[in-house]
Amino acid sequence: MQSISDAIECIIKVRSPEALWECLATLSDAWEIAAATYFTSGLSLDGETTKQSLFGSDDHRQDIRLGANQLAAKARQVSSPFRLQDFHEEATLTEAKRKFLLELEEAADNAVVVPVFGPLSQSGYFLFTLATPDRVIDDAYLMALQCVAQMTHLRYLDLCHDQFDIPQLSPREHEILDWVAQGKSNSVIAEILGISANTVDSYIRRIFNKLGVSDRVTAAVNAVGYGLLPHR
Repeated sequence: MQSISDAIECIIKVRSPEALWECLATLSDAWEIAAATYFTSGLSLDGETTKQSLFGSDDHRQDIRLGANQLAAKARQVSSPFRLQDFHEEATLTEAKRKFLLELEEAADNAVVVPVFGPLSQSGYFLFTLATPDRVIDDAYLMALQCVAQMTHLRYLDLCHDQFDIPQLSPREHEILDWVAQGKSNSVIAEILGISANTVDSYIRRIFNKLGVSDRVTAAVNAVGYGLLPHR
């Protein structure tokens, strides 16, 4: 298998997303990868979630697209790679989801999901279908895949940074969001700022809308990811 250092050297030299995917495809033979799909969520490009079928058969691309949302939800909850087989055996899955993932695994053969994380709440995953269905997937191989996937994700974010749409808040919205992140209630924020609780409520609803959230905790978490809160 090609060394991690060689793979990373290829990744950091590219100057466009297209070249990045070509770089990853050239590594596929050495890493015994038959197909790959990339999914990002959180901060989106042009208001859309990014789903890239990087290389592989048309059947693989269609089948993996269908399972994107379910796999993305799992990828946000873990930090380590996992096999589709391990995922569909989880007790928390509904029968319908388990059946769907079983069908997806059959279509993808020996598939590994690798969660990736980046700045500005930009998380996602790579799904790699291995060329040999019965290949033994050991910890060393998973760690190597994770290193390459994470570096590819970060390089993609770097190449596309100017296209990212960061929520724009007014100075007052920033101020109120900061107090929300500190755990202050609407009435306390109103007292601190010398405005009515109804006004604070209106600001918070506007903030929620801009951040695409529906509760205070998620608003605070997303704000940290977007870099909207002051450093303390």
